[in-house]
Parts: sequence; structure tokens; C-alpha cells
Amino acid sequence: MRAAWEQLDRLDLAAAIYAAVYLVFLLARGLGLGGPDLAGVAFLPLGLIVGWANWRNSRAKGIDHRTRLAWQLLALASIMLWGAGSAWTLSITTGGGSPAWVDSVTLGREVVLIAGYLCFPGRQLPRHGRTRFNLDAALVIVAGFVIAFYFSFRLFLIDPAETTALAIVESSLDWALLAVAGIGVLQKRDPEIRQAMLLLLGANLAYIAANSVLVSLPAYHTGDPVDALWFSAWALRWVAARRVWRHYASGRAVQTADTSERGYRSSRLSYVMVGGALVLMLSRVVAKDDAFLQAVAVAALMMGTLLVLRQFAEIEENRRLFRAQIQRESRFRSVVQNSSDVVLIVGPDGVITYVSPSVDRECGGRAQVVVGAPFRELLPREDAGVVDAVLAGNPQAAPQFETRIEITPGGWRDVEMAWTDLRRDPSVGGIVVSCRDIAERHEYERYLRQAQELDAVSHLAGGLAHDLNNLLTVIRGYAELLRSEWSEDSPFTADLGQVVAAVDRAASVTARILAFSRKQPVRRRRLDLNTVIDDVEPMLSHVTREPVEIRLRLDPSLWPVRADQGQMEQVLVNLVSNAGDAMPRGGDIQVATSNRTIGPATPEAGDLPAGDYVALTVADRGVGMSPEVSARAFEPFFSTKPSGQGLGLGLAVVRGIVSDMDGHVSVESREGSGSTFTVLLPRAEAE
Repeated sequence: MRAAWEQLDRLDLAAAIYAAVYLVFLLARGLGLGGPDLAGVAFLPLGLIVGWANWRNSRAKGIDHRTRLAWQLLALASIMLWGAGSAWTLSITTGGGSPAWVDSVTLGREVVLIAGYLCFPGRQLPRHGRTRFNLDAALVIVAGFVIAFYFSFRLFLIDPAETTALAIVESSLDWALLAVAGIGVLQKRDPEIRQAMLLLLGANLAYIAANSVLVSLPAYHTGDPVDALWFSAWALRWVAARRVWRHYASGRAVQTADTSERGYRSSRLSYVMVGGALVLMLSRVVAKDDAFLQAVAVAALMMGTLLVLRQFAEIEENRRLFRAQIQRESRFRSVVQNSSDVVLIVGPDGVITYVSPSVDRECGGRAQVVVGAPFRELLPREDAGVVDAVLAGNPQAAPQFETRIEITPGGWRDVEMAWTDLRRDPSVGGIVVSCRDIAERHEYERYLRQAQELDAVSHLAGGLAHDLNNLLTVIRGYAELLRSEWSEDSPFTADLGQVVAAVDRAASVTARILAFSRKQPVRRRRLDLNTVIDDVEPMLSHVTREPVEIRLRLDPSLWPVRADQGQMEQVLVNLVSNAGDAMPRGGDIQVATSNRTIGPATPEAGDLPAGDYVALTVADRGVGMSPEVSARAFEPFFSTKPSGQGLGLGLAVVRGIVSDMDGHVSVESREGSGSTFTVLLPRAEAE
């Protein structure tokens, strides 16, 4: 009540004071306390100010043409009633009869009012709501007829002499006003207009009741209690106009779109009007009004039938809603159960109250994430503060963040959590936490960072190797000049030979660096990998530190590849050299080739597209590698050899060359069981 009072502006406050003063005056007159005769002048401004309020609504920005026209017609109806009412009051006060034109203006006012009600846009009702709406509308029409019959048509039975064509038309219009206003409360598009129609329906009822009381009075004097009904009708019209104006002036968008998607919800108005009609009928039965009994019986039968049908329609609608609810729940349950995310509901006390079934699929049967587990204890200590902030009522403290969750005892998993606070939702009563496994994403991010690091290192290494090559070329050139000036038996000649040999060894290192950085010029052509292996096989046993035996297993029907022969020889030499280093006591190294067709799910193919490939495998029976070492085997400058015995570029060069040819290299190794390197190169297309 206090909030509603505070929302009143000065104009509404003045209207409220005006109404209070008038009602106090009527109460004083009713108690016989006397007082000034204000009734004659109290009604004079009402029609004008209500008409102004309706016209002002018609000038609001953003409303459609039909709504604007409706408010204009309501303003015209208020002015017409004001003119007829003022003339009638003046005539009664001066002792004269009612002017003949007053009744005509009153009837015209009701026609204009009905037209205004109908102009307000209606809403397109959904198919499943039309039956209930039609039954509600029928109840409003029948109950409105009973009310109109009680206040208007019944007077014809009491005094048949008053049954004139004008009286019948007036009573029929009273009934039409009730029916149109009642249906408007159910069917109008804008919620604010539906509320205004409800107030206007109350005004129409007050107006009809006042006219009925007036007919039953032996004599009317201004200030009689019946004036309270007419004043109430004007007050309700004012409130209706001002409520809608506040909605228009609030800056909110005026609703013009069709709202049929919201459906049709049952209205209590039809039941209220039926209840009121039944009370009026019972009052006539108690009063033993024989002339009214037949109408009572017919109206009761019609309303009873409509009420039964309305209940059947309501039951059918409840069944439809129940089936729709079951379908939504089933859909939600299926989505949650088959989601790759684990969905949790954490209660206000921090205890898990729901765990989606996907936890068993994603985390295994030993998962600690179960109903009743304290959610805070499943997260790292450093993230406990975030959980406390969320449970304290601030989910926006971390709407989405990355953390770890202890899925199994001692088993942590990287997850991304998203929070939704639904503690006020009675069907949930907690905070919904969606946990998504991001271990694979972290792995991809690691690969990306590694690729970026390799790219930076390759650029740096390529630049340094070019500069070093230039310096080595100068050193070798001068060494050759000096050696040419000395005889073969000179001791300086041998020393200069060592200088040239050292320069050549340094040049081989720069060549490997250039190969790693992919800055060497290449000449690719169709090659038979078996021929390359046969050509380089005599020197393979000399690139290892211990005596090894090279065993070849070459596919005679091998597909050709498009590659640079020098690069392929370097790949083969580097792989065999690495295999020899893994067997300090010697052994067998198997070099094999084969044709392979790669599918979309071949593990050793990496990200290669499906297709035909040529495989080169180099396998040893050496010391093998741990999973940690295998993961870093192709990193540049990574080596498990003692310091000074390797640069860690051999396998990095292999991967650089193979990747440059759109191929892939992988390794399978176990400690103590040797290693197998597999190179996949695309099959060369026909010339």
C-alpha cells in the first residue's frame, strides 16, 4: 500500500484527495450531518479530466494506429457522457424534466465505447488455447446477460409500461458493454490494456448498478448514496487511463508484437462473473421473484454446462502440459546423461546434492565425485577461496575458471568449471556446476607452444649457421692457400690439413643445423625409397660407434615418393645413427619399407589425412626410452647423451625434413625393449 502511494504523482494525488473529500461528504450526508451541497458541482469536471487522460494516452509515442484510435474513442465517450450527465443533473436540480436528447447521447456514448473497446488490438491465440478461451468468453457472455438482466431487463418485468424500444436498446447495450469488456480482459494483446479493460469493466458494472438503483428510487436528490456508484465509475475510468499512461511514460517499449507464443492462461474473471451472476440469481430465488425464476433456470443450466465443459478443457490442457513437461524432463535427462561434461549441483552448505551419470563414463567407477561429498575438499587449496565466494552468494566472482578436481583418490584432472546460481529455483535449490575436461586442450596448447618455440629456434639456428658457414669458408680458403705454399713433407702442411679437417667437421654441423631449419636448397623428384636405401646401405654400418648389423626388409612393390634424395639419405643416416647410439654393446638394426593406407583413426599417423603412404621403419633392440623421454625425443638440442657427445639435432632434423614433405614421424619405445621409429611419406602421384 505504501509503495503504491509513493508511486502517485501530483496529479494522481490531487485526484485521490478529491475523491476522498467527496466520499466524506456523501458519508456525512448519509449520516444526516448535513454539510454543503457539493454533489451538483462535484461531477462537473470528472468527464473532462477523464476525457483528457484518455486523449493524452492516444498521443503517446510508440503505440500503433489501432491503440491510438481506441484511446481517442474512449476520450470521445467520456466527453459525451459528461455532456449528457451534466445536462441531466442541471435539469434535475432545477426541477425540470430530462431533456429528450440526453438518452440519445447516452446510447451513442455506449456505441462509441464499444467501438473503442474493440479497437484495442487482440492477440493471436495458440491452437491449444482457443477452446478454453471460447468457453471463457461464453461464460462471460452468459454471466454478463444475467447481470444485465438483473439490473436492466428485469425492470421490464416489474413495470411493463417502461418497456420501450429505447429501453430495450439501452439494456442491450449495457449487456454488450459487459460482454465486450469481459472478453477484452481475456483477449487483448498488451498486458497493460488487459488490466485497463478490467477496470473499465468494473466502471461499467458500477454505472449499470447506479442506473438500476436510480429507477427504484421514489425521488432523486443530488447527494444521495447512489451518487457513490456513479462517482466510482468515473474513478475507475481515471485509474485505468492513468495506469496505462505510467506504462507509456516509463520509457519501456510498447508491446506491439504478437504474444501468442506465451499461450493462453486461464482467467479468473469468467468464474468471478459467474459467481456474481449466481449470487444475483439466488437473491431473486430467496425473494421468490416468480418472474425471474424461468430466466434463473435457463441461465443456471447454460452456465453449468459451460462450466463442466470448461473443466474438461482444463483437464485436457493439464494433460497436455504434463506430457510436455515429461518430454522436456526426458530431453533434459538424456542431454545430461550423454553429455561429455560432468554436471553437479552444490547445495548452500557446499555439499554435492546431484551428480550427472556421465561421471562414471568420464571418470571411471572409483570416482570420488558422489552425492554427499563436500565439494570444497575435491578442489586444490588455492581455489578454495573461489568456492567460498560462490557459496557466499557471489557466483560472478568466478563465472568460469580453470582448476583441478580430485576425481579418484590422488588422481587429479584439469577441468574448466562454469557456475549458475539456481538456489532460488525450488526445483534445483543449489549452484549448478558444469565441469569440462580440458586435459586434451592443455595438450594441444603444449604442442602449440612447442611448435612456436621450434619455429623461433629454427629461424635463429638458420641465421647462425649461414653466418658460421661464411666464416668457415674464409678459414678454409686461407688454410688451403697456406698449404699450397708449403711442400708435402713440411710439418706445417700436416697442421694445415688438421685445420681443413676441423673446418669440414664444423661445416657438417652447420649443414645439420641448416637441415633442421629447412634453409637448405632441395630438389624433389619421384624417388624409389628402396633404391635410396640400397645406395646408402654400405656406409650405414660406419655411422654407428659399435659394430652393428643392418638388416633390410624392403617391399619390392613399394610406391614412389616425392622427395630430395640427399634429405632422405640424411633421414636414414640420422635414424640409424640414433639406433646405434641406443645399443652400446652392438646388435641388429632393422630397416624396413612398406605400403600403408591410413584411415582417420590410425594412432601412428598423427594428424595426417587419410590416404596412401610409404612407411620407413628403423627398429633397434637397445636401451629404449621412458614415456617422458619419448615425448621430447624430437625436440631440438634435447639429448640424453653425456655433455659433449651430441648436439641433440639428429631427430629434430628428421622431423623437420619429414614435416616439410607433409609426412609424419613417430616413435614407439619402452625402457629395456628398444625403439621403433616410423616415417610416413605421402605416395607420389603419377607424372
